[in-house]
Formats: sequence, C-alpha cells, structure tokens
Amino acid sequence: MSALEGLKVVEFGEGVALGYCGALLAACGAEVIKLEQPVTRDMVRRRPPFAPTVESGLVWITSASKQPIALTAGMYLVFMTEIASSVTSDLVIIVTRL
Repeated sequence: MSALEGLKVVEFGEGVALGYCGALLAACGAEVIKLEQPVTRDMVRRRPPFAPTVESGLVWITSASKQPIALTAGMYLVFMTEIASSVTSDLVIIVTRL
C-alpha cells in the first residue's frame, strides 16, 4: 500500500513546479487528474529540450502517472460542481499555481 493511496488530487494550472508537485503526489500513490486548456495545453509542452515526439522532454517528468483532461470554459463550472459534490464522499485536494 502506498502512502497516498486513495487520495484524489486535481492539478489545475501549468508550469514545471506545479507539474512536478503533481508527479511527486502520483509517485506516492495519489490519483492525479491534470486539467489543461484545450488548445494551448500546458506551457511545459512547448519548453525545450524537445523529445523525438516533438513534445518537451519535461512533459515526461511532470506528467508521469497522471490522467490529463482538456477542459473548455463551459466544462470548468460543471467540473468544479462535480468536485464540490464529491468532497463529502472522497478526499480531494486541488493543487494550483498562484
């Protein structure tokens, strides 16, 4: 059993530090859901060094063991409402960059 098994984490934002934080939580057993903008996605995808797949090599580190979801503006409200209703039944942590 992992230290954070059963913990649900929602990662909302972009950047290396936020992505690495989520990757560490996932490595400790948490279920991490990464929310991304549908068109631009995470800015880390556009930072060098680039891998053969044309995405940044940092994505392999910061997105490890995560479930990425691209949201539109309308889906944001629906998703946040769903998170608020699930807090009573499950432990949910929201990680964001300020």
